Amino acid sequence: MSEESVEELTMESIYSIYLSMSMTFLDVHQRSPLELGAIMNALAMTMYRTTLNEEEYERMCQTIYDNRHKIKTINPTAVDETPPPDTILH
Repeated sequence: MSEESVEELTMESIYSIYLSMSMTFLDVHQRSPLELGAIMNALAMTMYRTTLNEEEYERMCQTIYDNRHKIKTINPTAVDETPPPDTILH
């Protein structure tokens, strides 16, 4: 990781770190994009379930569902890209 302290990590820098890590699993370790997506989704849903109360969790699930057609594809060669301004970040 870079020299940034934990307090200085922005949403965009964390996104870039996760994207870079994902690209490494895809390219170097030859893992399936579906496998990686399933793992990241399971972790995200577990974090939402752990952190949010029942009503907030249901609202988050509905928001994810409602915005499913707004999700952008990633450029597999752009490891250092930051999320586009209109990217859905829950």
